[in-house]
Amino acid sequence: MADGHLNHCKLCVRSRVQKYRREHLELYAQYEKARASLPHRVEALRRYREEHKEEISEYKKKWASDNEEKAAASKLAYYERNREEVIARSKK
Repeated sequence: MADGHLNHCKLCVRSRVQKYRREHLELYAQYEKARASLPHRVEALRRYREEHKEEISEYKKKWASDNEEKAAASKLAYYERNREEVIARSKK
């Protein structure tokens, strides 16, 4: 409104927005994917990963040890998707 107020309470607005988001997850996913590929965001992510390499490595090790079944399933799925590449890399 012109005075900066809505004609709905915060709880009603929040529930309406949450419902809309649940119903349009694909739209939000496309937006986030496009946003993540912007050059300045790609560079910022690369810098973050470079600066926090040890922390990320420790986190991944801890997660893999806490979630052995998920980690194994993830590795298997990666192998199945990239079988030729993995074989070529191991031969090299």
